[in-house]
Amino acid sequence: MQLLLAKSYLELQQHDPAIKSAENAVTIDPRNSIYHEWLGKAYGEKADHAGLVLGDIVREEDAQGIRDRSATRRQPIFRRGRR
Repeated sequence: MQLLLAKSYLELQQHDPAIKSAENAVTIDPRNSIYHEWLGKAYGEKADHAGLVLGDIVREEDAQGIRDRSATRRQPIFRRGRR
């Protein structure tokens, strides 16, 4: 039953409940390798999802940094000639 719940939660991309259900399945039968496999899948999908979200944030910060640096290049640091 717990494994079915874990699979269902993964299908809905609800990673934390999927992990909890898979952990419960492993607790019930720790020698069942299928339960461990699905627990690993749940952790992996959560990590993949976090990586995608983090990647979007990093790309946005990089883009903002590029815009900031290019804006500062246009402003002279010092002026030659008359003061």
